[in-house]
Amino acid sequence: MGGPAAAALIGGAGLFSAIGSIVGGSSARAAANYNAAVARNQAIVAEQNAELVGQQQAFSARVAENNAQLAAQQADDARRRGATEEQRFRLAAAQQRGRQAVQMAAAGVDISSGSPLQVLGDSAALGELDALQIRSNAAREAFGFEVERRNILADAAIERFGFDIQRRNLLHEASLRRAEAGLRRAEGRSAFTGGLLGAGGSLLTSGASASILLDST
Repeated sequence: MGGPAAAALIGGAGLFSAIGSIVGGSSARAAANYNAAVARNQAIVAEQNAELVGQQQAFSARVAENNAQLAAQQADDARRRGATEEQRFRLAAAQQRGRQAVQMAAAGVDISSGSPLQVLGDSAALGELDALQIRSNAAREAFGFEVERRNILADAAIERFGFDIQRRNLLHEASLRRAEAGLRRAEGRSAFTGGLLGAGGSLLTSGASASILLDST
């Protein structure tokens, strides 16, 4: 085979090698860009999920706050109702003792000593016990609502902590995926640049070889 023909073959081989390098670099860049897009979409999804978690957290906090306020209002209502009921009972008991005293006095009974005085004293003592029982029942009911309020707030704090962790994890995941997307794009650019450099090297090498061959003929 003559020098020109061999030089042509060498040049053609160099050209095909250059084209292969460019195609390979382009393919690698396309694959890297696709992986970058996937990672970027994953980051977007993670960020959206983090936003949803934040919204859920805010809604849950509002519900817990409303429930806690309701429990506090119910506790206050129980105390007010208890105080009102106690006051009414004391008034009714006092009126009952007054009627007893009037009836005894009308019957000519001396209520300043002896059994009549004991009867009135026992009636007052029993009335006081009943009044204190009413107060105790109201306090117990109010305490139950206070415990409910504290439990609501404690559960809300635990739930808020869980939401915070979940949201931070999602944002961290989004940050990692965005960093991965940047890395994949850089890899794609590097692969494409490497393909161009490889193509240039192939062309230079084949050109030099062809030139030497031609010069030797």
